[in-house]
Amino acid sequence: MQNFNMSVSKVNEFSEYLNETSGSAYMRVVRDLIRFDPFEGNKFYIFSFMKLKDRERFHQPRLTRPDPIPGGTLIKVDPRNPDKMTLCWTLPPEESFGLYKYKKAFADQFVFECINTYKKNPGQLSKPDADDLSDDACRELYKGLKARVDKVKNAEKANSSFAAV
Repeated sequence: MQNFNMSVSKVNEFSEYLNETSGSAYMRVVRDLIRFDPFEGNKFYIFSFMKLKDRERFHQPRLTRPDPIPGGTLIKVDPRNPDKMTLCWTLPPEESFGLYKYKKAFADQFVFECINTYKKNPGQLSKPDADDLSDDACRELYKGLKARVDKVKNAEKANSSFAAV
């Protein structure tokens, strides 16, 4: 049997990671993103990752699958069916990969399979789903979103200039 040694700070970081990914705050963020519907009714991914330096967790809505990273989680959601989510993959911090094996402290078959796929063929985790939008459709949707954001920014800029007069 192999031992996995972790410093106290790494154990604390890992504990925080587990609290973030399994806690109600995380699910609240996910529900809020689904309600916000950033891509006009289209299914989208929520890529969650932690910057250990800042100890902050980020949640990025996106139309395409990102490359997997340790400490990251990817779920797919449909704003037209907000009660259903698909967990595509989740990877703990790399130094804790060994803890997810059978009979280890955090043994979990799904996470273990994600880790193995990441180690052997990480590109497999970023392959698009059959129902994902085409690259051209994604570009068009992003252009429309940018145009709306620019319109809002210009309106705010005009209002602040008017208020300064």
